[in-house]
Amino acid sequence: MEPIVKQATLNDLGAIARIHVDCWREIYTFVPETVHQARNLTVRYEQWEEVVVADRPNERLWSVWLDEKIVGFAHANDAGDKDIPEARALFNAAYFTPAVRKQNVGVYVMDAMIQFATGADLWPACLWAFEKNPGRSRNAAAGWQEVCRRDRTIEGIAVPEVGYLSPADPNTLYAKMNLKLQTAGARTQPSPTVEHPDQELPQENQLPR
Repeated sequence: MEPIVKQATLNDLGAIARIHVDCWREIYTFVPETVHQARNLTVRYEQWEEVVVADRPNERLWSVWLDEKIVGFAHANDAGDKDIPEARALFNAAYFTPAVRKQNVGVYVMDAMIQFATGADLWPACLWAFEKNPGRSRNAAAGWQEVCRRDRTIEGIAVPEVGYLSPADPNTLYAKMNLKLQTAGARTQPSPTVEHPDQELPQENQLPR
């Protein structure tokens, strides 16, 4: 069954905040306990409540559903990042419960984020990952280019992070995404969001390994 990715509502925020807090504690074990305590359930709920209530055109919060349950969320907005000035969108967050992480849920979420960014004329996009995040190698494998590093200060504590920039052509990401789904035997695939008649998507045997 494919996940459903839809714009989050106020009713989704309890589950989203819970997933956010739990994922941080599970994945970011290298972050001091004081940071986790400061990013508690109340703080996360209020953070995402502000986004939903504001309903800004260049910002989107999604809830991710599978088997009629919220299993993750994602957030994107316009970038304005001085360290990656060419980026117009920031893919700020994407977290999923452990049980669904091997079910290619992230592919469908990335599709929604790309559709939002290109539809709002916010391309290319950037994203950041903590340097010690064990899963950040997937960004490069998915077609994102590492472009810079910096320290992110959280509760007065410097946490190193790595910045990634999307390809100029989002079809490059779609080629990787669809290859992943093909390998997993998925029946349907996201469609490229931007047409480039003068460019062809790489064939499977042409993709970098």
